[in-house]
Amino acid sequence: MKPKTKTKKRFHDEEHANLLNSMWLTAITFLCVGYGDIVPNTYCGRGITLTCGMVIDMHCVYG
Repeated sequence: MKPKTKTKKRFHDEEHANLLNSMWLTAITFLCVGYGDIVPNTYCGRGITLTCGMVIDMHCVYG
């Protein structure tokens, strides 16, 4: 008799599984901006958001 093994289901959205989305979530987390209800959907919008976040953080730190 074979032992029963549980198969794990993965709930992973292939549409959002790429390096740029991972970098986006990491940057937003480290910039302490949070992930709100209104977010940019394009890579250009995300780049502008990250640039603004980094500039604001640098201004707060180095003032």
